[in-house]
Amino acid sequence: MPADRLPPALGAGAWADHRDVETVARRVPCSVTGPVRGGGHALHMSGNLCTIAHANRYFTYLAPPPAGTTCLPPERP
Repeated sequence: MPADRLPPALGAGAWADHRDVETVARRVPCSVTGPVRGGGHALHMSGNLCTIAHANRYFTYLAPPPAGTTCLPPERP
């Protein structure tokens, strides 16, 4: 499907893979990516409340976070 007919994408990438995520998302108009400071895959299941909240808002309302949003890793007790 042509990129201009896709809904905006929400990309989130950890420190090691954010550049790849951003490269793909730039091909779809109005897409947003957000780096997550820290490593890891499966960010939606990571326990990072910032990442989960942005993903849930996107999945529910197709509302991406503002450009430049960055999520920090959860604090450890």
